[in-house]
Amino acid sequence: MARKKKQKLDPEEVKAKVEEGARKVRPEDVERLVGREEEFHEKVRNVPGRLKKMVNQVRLLFEMIRAYVKKEYREVPWGTIALAAFAIIYFFSPVDLIPDFIPVVGYLDDAAVIALVVKSIQEDLRKYCLARGYDPDQYF
Repeated sequence: MARKKKQKLDPEEVKAKVEEGARKVRPEDVERLVGREEEFHEKVRNVPGRLKKMVNQVRLLFEMIRAYVKKEYREVPWGTIALAAFAIIYFFSPVDLIPDFIPVVGYLDDAAVIALVVKSIQEDLRKYCLARGYDPDQYF
């Protein structure tokens, strides 16, 4: 019986995909994303508990995007919002590098995208946390 080859995520490939995706994000995409808040919360509820840190990060990204759209927090450049939005859009997407329906493993590509985006916009996210009175250690 042949063994299945393990699927590895190439960090450079993930980074290139994220950067390309973020360049394509438009303001109307971000507004549509915020309009899917109930669906967002449902998707987050289905993520296994072992991925709590990623869930916290995803929630923070979504909240910052929503605050930006509602003009409650604008102390962030568009590039940061575009990256955050791409990460959330990818998280929503049923077409992933690894399908989400595969328990735990299915969220690995989502976690890789979220981790890359959070790392690249960490300074802006920390400022957002401080402006909202959040403890950044919950997210980083």
